[in-house]
Amino acid sequence: MLDRIARLSERAKVSVAIGSAQEGDAADITAAGSLESGLGPIAVHRDPGALVRALVEGEVDAAVRGTLPSHDVLPRLLETSGADAAMRVALMDLGEGRTFMLAPVGIDEGRDLAERWALLQGAIRFATSLGIEPRVAVMSMGRAEDQHRGEAIALSHRECEALRSAAEAEGSLADCVGIQLERAVQGHDVVIAPDGVTGNLIFRSLHLVAGHESWGAVAMGVTPLVFVDTSREKTDYLGALHLARALAHLGPEDD
Repeated sequence: MLDRIARLSERAKVSVAIGSAQEGDAADITAAGSLESGLGPIAVHRDPGALVRALVEGEVDAAVRGTLPSHDVLPRLLETSGADAAMRVALMDLGEGRTFMLAPVGIDEGRDLAERWALLQGAIRFATSLGIEPRVAVMSMGRAEDQHRGEAIALSHRECEALRSAAEAEGSLADCVGIQLERAVQGHDVVIAPDGVTGNLIFRSLHLVAGHESWGAVAMGVTPLVFVDTSREKTDYLGALHLARALAHLGPEDD
């Protein structure tokens, strides 16, 4: 999946901006080296409002949050675009061909079945636009046999099965894997967590603790705008720039 995104990015004729909290930080350095990486010039914005305006007003085709704080960028993006939520889908890579999209990853996203269904549909559309027939893993708060251990666990399992069934009804291969993350990351292209807090913990455990690669999170909620959210803890944003460029190249009709 990463190779396909990089190939799309390399042939894209698009413009991208990235947020940088201060001169010489990881976002600034990545942007400065973009010419050597074959990506062309990348606009750098230190002001969150300027980054959002550049995207919304069409000065650039895509934007990456970079090292700017989320609480300074996302509220402006949502207000200016009129979106209710960012609805982020993170691109994760565990190596050995295990690349997948993870959602929800925002702690205030995926709060109910409808939001998780919208995230699942967005991830499927993105995977399909890359020429991938995605297999989906839907997670819950426990195994099927754990339903007697509390109503929250039982409800989570019922919703897991509902999402699996809805995905299959639309032609996607889907499994309800319960709480077994180890199953979810094996052979699946899309992983749907039980809620945003759980998804955020999965993201942090895999990326910030275990050191597995993430190219950022696509904000599905602001489509047709192309915005890639990123962690400020990253030391390199080349992957996020590739992701933003590929999305802008595909366009809203494909994504």
